[in-house]
Amino acid sequence: MGDDSELDAQFREIYDRYAGPIVFQLRKLRLTEAEAWDILQEALIRFLAVSRRRRKKIEHPYSYLMRSAFRLALRYLDRQVTRSREKQAFVSRRHSEPQDARLEAAEVLELIGARLDRRGRRVLEAMAVEGLNARGIARRSGVPRTAVQRRIAEIKKLARRMKMLWQRK
Repeated sequence: MGDDSELDAQFREIYDRYAGPIVFQLRKLRLTEAEAWDILQEALIRFLAVSRRRRKKIEHPYSYLMRSAFRLALRYLDRQVTRSREKQAFVSRRHSEPQDARLEAAEVLELIGARLDRRGRRVLEAMAVEGLNARGIARRSGVPRTAVQRRIAEIKKLARRMKMLWQRK
């Protein structure tokens, strides 16, 4: 029980000492205040998730937290840019063609691929271009079939979400 109160005290000290300066630096990246605080909280959670032994080796918590928060902010901003580009592609496509026109398959795959990580794009390419199923992709890449099936489910979910967005517009 003493370990929890000690950890709480350490966390409170780190939070009180570094939260303001880190949020100030994140705001320079043109994040809203709420976004900056959310990113700081994620960085602090990750800091606490690090093992006790490894946390003791971190000599400068501010540097560690700032680096972590900066990376999280860059990922967040990258996602925002990707979403903005997708939205622009949908809007420009919709206004340039008749209402009943459909996106070409290649464009849909490109939009879906932009939202996926590297492994997801590989699975998408293997399915769409090479016509492989989950078993074939798993065999070729040397990963468990269940992992490939999860990726495929993620891709299908994203495709359904994008279809719903397209239909709303």
